[in-house]
Amino acid sequence: MNLLTKSKPQGRDIVTLAPGSLEYVNFAAYRLEGGERLPLAAEENELCVVLLAGHASVNGEAPGQGAFSWEKSPLAVYLPPHSQAE
Repeated sequence: MNLLTKSKPQGRDIVTLAPGSLEYVNFAAYRLEGGERLPLAAEENELCVVLLAGHASVNGEAPGQGAFSWEKSPLAVYLPPHSQAE
């Protein structure tokens, strides 16, 4: 299995792997402009959002946990199954 994937130099989707490319996780990388939003849905799986550069605000809701919001730290946000964030 070849795990080397080249990034796209421009556009919103930097790296997106085909479903099933990795056995236990999926991976995608996005480039966002200031003020741009990226809706996220964890569905059946957990989701981890990692900020590589810049600033971000994360708002969302997880079943049984209520609403959540981050504007500074952490640089990674864990979303449990069936949660949504933007």
